Amino acid sequence: MPFYFLSCLILLACFPYVDLFSSILRRFISSEPSNCARVYNQFSHISFDISNIEKFVTEIEEDIITYDLLNRLPSSLDNIKQRITHSPEGNEIKPETLLHHLEIYLNELRVEDQRCTASTHNPNSKTHTKDKCWAIYPEKCGAFLKKRDESQVSYFSTLSSLSTPVFILDSGSSSHMVSDQNLFTNLDESKDGVINTSCGLSTLKIKGKGSIKLKFKDQTVVFHNVLFFPKITINVISVRHLLFEQCQINFDINHFTILKNEVPFLDGHYENNLPILKLKPIVHHSSHLSSAEILHKSLGHVSFCRLRQKLGIPIKASETCKSCAVVKITKASFKHQTSPAGKPFEELHLDLIGPISPLSHKQHKYILTIVDGYTRFVAAIPLTTKSEVFSTLSRAIEIEAKRLGYYPSFAF
Repeated sequence: MPFYFLSCLILLACFPYVDLFSSILRRFISSEPSNCARVYNQFSHISFDISNIEKFVTEIEEDIITYDLLNRLPSSLDNIKQRITHSPEGNEIKPETLLHHLEIYLNELRVEDQRCTASTHNPNSKTHTKDKCWAIYPEKCGAFLKKRDESQVSYFSTLSSLSTPVFILDSGSSSHMVSDQNLFTNLDESKDGVINTSCGLSTLKIKGKGSIKLKFKDQTVVFHNVLFFPKITINVISVRHLLFEQCQINFDINHFTILKNEVPFLDGHYENNLPILKLKPIVHHSSHLSSAEILHKSLGHVSFCRLRQKLGIPIKASETCKSCAVVKITKASFKHQTSPAGKPFEELHLDLIGPISPLSHKQHKYILTIVDGYTRFVAAIPLTTKSEVFSTLSRAIEIEAKRLGYYPSFAF
């Protein structure tokens, strides 16, 4: 372009203006007139062979088509766009993948929430009709809640009138439950935990598990796997556990009967629509401790050797006292002096990090770190599960041992 401009300046200086423009016209303007009709006729009479369409049509890649379709989706489907464009495998960006996600979205719309909105009844609702819709008739909701609250107050007031020895037969309870520790013939206080109650998010703490012995009429009954809850207001007998013990329960209008191995086992009646069992506690039951253990614990856990020496009684412990064993446990001495590593790969420090959220691109959840005590080199190996630690660490040690010619001496 600069050369052309320079040439024009030279011509402008050497020739007059008229001669200059005459030269330009002779150079650039064709001597033949244009024929638009001829050009159009040649274009309109181009022969077209449908069998050779592939020769002049460019092939479009599937991912380009998919991206074009994604750009046409509304903003409400941005989550589908993100699932496809952020997929772990790039080959999933295909029109078939987009169609699959759209079908899933359509199925979700078909089973959409059937709840009614404000002042509008959802015709897809299967729980109630339009004339019973609380969104349209809020006064019906208030009447229902008031009736339910009244029934709950009555229910809890009946419970408050029950005394502790009374047991309620409960079909919804998962275990037998009592609040009196004196009912247990043996109690394992190491069994702890919590259970959920029907009062929202409130829970009750389990203080032990064992067996209880009660008296029903003239016979003695024993229940096993009973949970101890000091703060429970009533005692509960679980129907589920009775069925596990091959019991059969027959409910009548005014009373019910429990059979065990086709023999009458227990019977009760109803109070305020609650099935009640009248079971009496056995106050003087035998202790589950031996005489030697009672003497050992009553004297402040004196050793059995000293008891034999001072009292002259040939007593012997049937089993080791757990409390004494726990008190005698001491911590192992810590080695205060350590020798530093003298060469690479001699001392390794290991640590496992995780679980990590969110997961990595390849679904890794843990990281195994290996630190060389000599060079301070740190290696981080991603893992999917904890079970991969042994195989991954063994493989890493084998690789380095072949390269260096020796195995590590210490691993912490």
